[in-house]
Amino acid sequence: MELPDNSTIFHKEDGMSLEKNSIYRIIKRLIKKAEVNPNISPHSFRRSYATYQDKAGVEVKVISEAMGHANVKITESYILPCLKIKEHLKKYPSNLSNLK
Repeated sequence: MELPDNSTIFHKEDGMSLEKNSIYRIIKRLIKKAEVNPNISPHSFRRSYATYQDKAGVEVKVISEAMGHANVKITESYILPCLKIKEHLKKYPSNLSNLK
């Protein structure tokens, strides 16, 4: 099935959009299973996306458009300083081997 450009990314088997709450529950279940920081949420992925795109040299305006923000200032607030990420990783090391 080909999706239109403005379509949602996550779909159920029947092609219908996966609800925001369903995505949240799936992510929370995987976080618990992986034994990583329990405070991670779907919104954490948006912040990570913005931060990694910024670190890769993508212009903030491009990131802002990709995220659907009306204002670049909103996107700038998502971009975490590199030191904050390093501190977070030290405090909450991942244990992705538990996902098997």
